[in-house]
Amino acid sequence: MSVAGVGTDGAMWTSSNTGSGWSSWQPLGGTFSSPRSMASYGSNQWVVGGVGIDQQFWMRFRQDNSWGPWQSLGGTFISAVIVTARGPGFLNVFRIRSDTQMWTWSWSSSGGWASWQSLGGTFSSAPAAVSWGSDRMDCFARGTDGNTWHRSWTGAGWGSWENMGSGCKGAPAAGSWGSNHMMVAGTGNDNTMKTKSWDGNVWTPSGSTWDNMGGSFVDDGA
Repeated sequence: MSVAGVGTDGAMWTSSNTGSGWSSWQPLGGTFSSPRSMASYGSNQWVVGGVGIDQQFWMRFRQDNSWGPWQSLGGTFISAVIVTARGPGFLNVFRIRSDTQMWTWSWSSSGGWASWQSLGGTFSSAPAAVSWGSDRMDCFARGTDGNTWHRSWTGAGWGSWENMGSGCKGAPAAGSWGSNHMMVAGTGNDNTMKTKSWDGNVWTPSGSTWDNMGGSFVDDGA
C-alpha cells in the first residue's frame, strides 16, 4: 500500500507499507499546482500524478518497489486530474480541458497510451472517477448548469450522460466498496454533505434527489 501528497514545498511525497509498517516519507520531486491522484493497476504496481506549475500533467509509475522517472502527458489543464484503474494493467486519466469538456486517456501495460478521447459535456468542476468492477468505470462532474452529471463505461463503450440533479456545489467525489456498489458525494449548496449510492441496478435516492448527511462544510467533500 502506498499514499502520496503534495508537500508544502510543492513537491510530491510518498510513503509505503509492505506489511511491516509505514516507511519514511520519500520525495518524488516535481512542483505541482493540483492535488495528487493515485491508483493501483496490479500487484505492487502504482501510478501517481498531478498537474504541474507548467499546467502539464505529470505521472510516475512504481513497479516492484522502484519508482520510474516522471513522464509528461502534456496538455493544458484547468482542473485537477483523476487517475483510475479498471483492471490489472489498465488505467484511465480524466480531466476537464479548456473547452470545458471532459476528456479521458487510456493506458494499458501491453499497448501504452492511446489518444485523448472527448466525453463531451460542459463542466465547471474537476472530474471524479471510480471503478467498481473489471472493465467498469464511472465518471462524474458538476456541469455549467449546476447539475452533477454521470457517465459510465461498461466494457463495450460509453453510455450517455445522466443528469443527477443539483446535489453538489463543487466537484463531486466517488468511491466503491465492492462489485456493483459505488457512492458519489459532495457538498451541497446549503453546505451539508449530499450523497447518492448505486447498487448495481438503481440509484438511491432516485432521480435528482440526494441524501442529506448534515454537517457544515467549506470544501467539496470526499
